[in-house]
Amino acid sequence: MPKKNTFLSPGSPVKVIKTGFFGGTDLSGADADITRGRSRNAVNMIRDTPGKVRKRTGYYRLRLYPGRVNGIFEFRSQLLVHSATELWLDGEEPRLLRAGLADTISGFAVLGGRLWILDGVKLLCFDGETAIDAEDIAYVPTVCIARAPAGGGTPFEPVNMLGSKRTDSFLGTADATAYQLSFGGLSSEEISVEVMTSGGDWTKLYEGVDFSAERSSGCLIFAAAPGASPVTGEDNLRATYSVDNPDYADRVNKCKFGICYGALGGSDRLFISGNSDLPDHDFYSQVNNPAYFGDLWYGVMGQEGSPVTGYSVIGRQLAAHKRGDSDARNIILRYSSAPEQDYGGGNLLSPLMGARFLITDVIQGPGTIAPKSFGFAREPIFLTPEGVCSASPRETTNERYIKNRGARIDKALLSEPDIQNAYACVHEGFYTLAVNNKMYLLDTRVPPSDAPDEAAGQYEAYVWDSIPARVVYSAETGLYFGSADGGLYRFFEDADDPACYCDYDGPVEDGGGRAISARWDFDFSGTGFYNNKRVRFISVRLAPAAVSSLEVFVKADGAWRELPDAGGKTGCFSFEKLVFSEFGFSSDTGPRTLSSKIRIEGASRLTFSLRNSKPGQPFGLSEIAVGYIERGKDKKYVV
Repeated sequence: MPKKNTFLSPGSPVKVIKTGFFGGTDLSGADADITRGRSRNAVNMIRDTPGKVRKRTGYYRLRLYPGRVNGIFEFRSQLLVHSATELWLDGEEPRLLRAGLADTISGFAVLGGRLWILDGVKLLCFDGETAIDAEDIAYVPTVCIARAPAGGGTPFEPVNMLGSKRTDSFLGTADATAYQLSFGGLSSEEISVEVMTSGGDWTKLYEGVDFSAERSSGCLIFAAAPGASPVTGEDNLRATYSVDNPDYADRVNKCKFGICYGALGGSDRLFISGNSDLPDHDFYSQVNNPAYFGDLWYGVMGQEGSPVTGYSVIGRQLAAHKRGDSDARNIILRYSSAPEQDYGGGNLLSPLMGARFLITDVIQGPGTIAPKSFGFAREPIFLTPEGVCSASPRETTNERYIKNRGARIDKALLSEPDIQNAYACVHEGFYTLAVNNKMYLLDTRVPPSDAPDEAAGQYEAYVWDSIPARVVYSAETGLYFGSADGGLYRFFEDADDPACYCDYDGPVEDGGGRAISARWDFDFSGTGFYNNKRVRFISVRLAPAAVSSLEVFVKADGAWRELPDAGGKTGCFSFEKLVFSEFGFSSDTGPRTLSSKIRIEGASRLTFSLRNSKPGQPFGLSEIAVGYIERGKDKKYVV
């Protein structure tokens, strides 16, 4: 009769500790404070289904661009890459769109059917084919209407800071030959004048033939009086002229980031900031037209010494985030209740009478230290000197306040060098922050814990290493990142395909994929941390996979040792993903359990580490159990 293989004799006073819930990693503090379902050292793991974790998929290089990647943007299902000083349209044969950009991190926004790119040097516009300076298509405002030849009139549209041109509209008189423009100091560019004929049409008059200009004073002298309007009360002469204003254009061009927002909480204007010359200012555009930034459309946010670092939308209000005012009023809220039809776009009312974005409230709390750390997933999320925070509503009043969301990773995250360069995006519910070849992730799809302790309201956290990301971007086709050496990379999407579990420094077809080293550590102290334990077995249930394996390590007396008999390989029969070297001749596609007898004597506290570091292998955890006997109080232990 075959001998029955049991882990413990039937009479043994065995206790079993097990867990089937896996949250994320907890790097916040003392090991003893970490709950059993979280790990104090989990690398390259991610939430699978709620309460379960798996190894992350790998990445591969799509293209190698000439210089470091400063930005990745998606527009009309096309990817654009800002590489060093160049802007490229990505594809199998990338196309150079523009040179001369700043070699620094850039921002972008989509508005009015175009992509707008901010690099701190020039505001650029991409229409799907070409990239040009926004100045080249700058809107020409009519600054004054019903103006008399001697001056006066009704101010109508503000001067466009992006363009030098502007128009005056005059209501002429029968005899006047001198017409005073609203501005002097005219540039040498041609002055365009049109006059209404008796038939109601417009005809052009020519400088040097029909009129002359005193450019310093801004006065036009006509050879013959243009005359009174043939239509009672309607302007009959308009003059378009140019005044050099490079300082005005720099206010817009030197901005580095922006957000779409509008009256009534809409998203039809572009708000921009990040100008190092005016760090506490921001500017906003005309409705659906970032080629028009009126010189009256700006705000001064808080104290002068604290720059605006980014934007978010909180409820229906626009939030301008500061780096850190001395009074800690670091989120300034604005709102406009003016209806859209009241401003701009050829409406009856003047834009000067239109939307006014007034400060409605401020939120006190830590400032924002990384301009590219903003993301939105259920709520605005950003990085502060106190860690990853959000602007969250109070349940009773709906009043917003700053709430810490990343306490489980904040200590490690804030110790990273150059943390101000951290770059974030939100991909499939994960707030993903890249810095120093790592990614820190917060799972916003799993509601924060409501437990009445210091961990309440914290998102589950994960850490990935060996990710050379300078910028990250979530597109319709997946999660991308750009590297400091010009690489454009994409993560594999198919979590069930073993081929997706390698990292490639180059294209997949070039081969050379590296294994992803994943691990999940958990601490074991039994039911009484003060008692000695005799650990007798460990069982691990792995998630279903075509091929997988497990290595088990234990830490005792401060040293790690591998348990050679505790690991193993497991696989299910799948012709599609057949790997003969790991083939287990099993058609069972359910979770696989690996169990092993072990002998650890006299231990009061141990750390187990479950690892997988083989290429082409998924690795997911469903359940862990440890069997042990408690006898006596703590004493020195050995494995």
